Amino acid sequence: MVSQDDLFLVSGGARGITAACVVGMARRFGCGFVLLGRTPLVPPPDWAEPGIDDAALKQRIAATITARGERPLPATIQRAWRDLRACEEIAATLRSVTEAGGRARYVCADVADEAGLRAALQPSPPAPLPHGEGGWGGEGALGPITGIIHGAGALADRRIEQKTGADFDAVLGPKIGGLRSLLAVAPPDGLRYLVIFSSGAGFYGNLGQSDYAIANEILNKAAHQLQRDHPACRVLSLNWGPWDGGMVTPALKAMFAQRQIDVIPVDGGVEVLLTALTAERPGVQLVVGSPMRPAPAPLNSELHSQRSRRQLNLAQNLFLADHMIGVHAVLPATAAASWMIAACQQLHPGYRLRRCDGFQVLKGVVFDEQLADHYRLDLTETAKDEPQGIVRLDALISSSTAAGRPRYHYRATVELDRTLPDPPTLAGIDLSERDARDGDALYRDGTLFHGPSLRSIERVLRLDSSGLTLRYALPTLSAEAQGQFPAGDFNPFMADALFQACLIWVRRTYDAASLPLGWASAEHYLPLAFATPTYLTLVVRESNEQRLVADIAAHDAAGRVALQLRGVEVAVSRQLDRLFASASR
Repeated sequence: MVSQDDLFLVSGGARGITAACVVGMARRFGCGFVLLGRTPLVPPPDWAEPGIDDAALKQRIAATITARGERPLPATIQRAWRDLRACEEIAATLRSVTEAGGRARYVCADVADEAGLRAALQPSPPAPLPHGEGGWGGEGALGPITGIIHGAGALADRRIEQKTGADFDAVLGPKIGGLRSLLAVAPPDGLRYLVIFSSGAGFYGNLGQSDYAIANEILNKAAHQLQRDHPACRVLSLNWGPWDGGMVTPALKAMFAQRQIDVIPVDGGVEVLLTALTAERPGVQLVVGSPMRPAPAPLNSELHSQRSRRQLNLAQNLFLADHMIGVHAVLPATAAASWMIAACQQLHPGYRLRRCDGFQVLKGVVFDEQLADHYRLDLTETAKDEPQGIVRLDALISSSTAAGRPRYHYRATVELDRTLPDPPTLAGIDLSERDARDGDALYRDGTLFHGPSLRSIERVLRLDSSGLTLRYALPTLSAEAQGQFPAGDFNPFMADALFQACLIWVRRTYDAASLPLGWASAEHYLPLAFATPTYLTLVVRESNEQRLVADIAAHDAAGRVALQLRGVEVAVSRQLDRLFASASR
């Protein structure tokens, strides 16, 4: 736990979002800070009194320059105004830290310049604060540095073909050179905390930020290595999405809203940091905020095709150990669908899943002696509508037999859209309990064969001849467990519950098991999120002892639909009973 005796060396900490985090830490822990920045902290001139607005301040700057016999150029006025406002912000941060119960000193230094940083940290009289406000004086109060917060950064956004070497140096210098300098003056062996402010751009990538993404991903990898080499130091690399402040201008905020990227509220971001510092095992790399989707590019009229190959094995997909029928793992139909959907979205970054129609299980993938060396995914664009922002692709997963003959496994038509319509509300929703039963019992008695990582059914609320309603949720699976089928717009692990609902209804109605054959159409409105209570409503369209056809909606308690599958078809089979029973044990 951070204590009031801790002293943090903070780059970029005197202004912006890092300053907000410092103030939050001071309020929570009462600790101390040495705040680093490149702006010299000097007392303001008498004519720059507190509260003066920008227009008046710039007029006085111009008058002062003119009085010196110089020409008041706009760039000169802007630079002087920026420096004055920066000093005001630094002074306000120092004052806020003191008022919050912490202590802080400002040191002017370039964090990427190790020699200059080392010299700047040598004992010297504290800098005077504007208008005699607040501050932490007295060299004896500094003490040993026990933590680092590396928040410094710079941007030089432009497309990669327009980047220059100077751009890369300007962006990588504060990030990479800065971390190196900080660890040189405060070695990790003596630290209790090392907090790195990385970015979601390093995790997701972002248009125009190749250098920024590289710099932040280097920081992520450095954090993992430093935690391994220095286990006594808690290392955190926070991959922040855009904050509501800092580098996010109103224009950028509007652009993020168009791309459905939520900005992080300042209070919320500060609380994430405080929680991570106090959590028992927070992990090293934490991604904070919504996915940073790229802006969708315009569609041209030319239709393209693509073939990709993938090897499938149990070692890379740990969840398959929980999807065994008899002694063999079987690829869930929803995993195959997610492979197709994700590949389509990789062809068209920034486009959202709207529909997945005509999904068919032709020959499922079983992890037995007939498992192919590799599986092919063929994507063929069939339609593009630039005004509407819609693209459709046919998808086919296949392999070859040992004799070289083609073997077809799954097919579907995927539709992507620039934006998604508002979710509809399911009519006649009924969440009352009638003939209810707990989900755990269904996994134990062989109705459901799924292992722990896929056991999402919590409770069946209603089950009768017309269908059923149930509640389900699934704890977040690690990236390692998700393997080659990570949850995206389409979450195959949460969507698998729709076929589990079919198993439950078929067992109750025909005392038999079932296998998925596909669905006629799937309308997607919202991602199915892990660790979120969700409801399924299954409505039977037709059924007999050979097959079930149903419509299934995944929705929230108010009936707002996230995913609607129509014409879901499963084969009814009593021959699978023995295999299901053995898998459930």
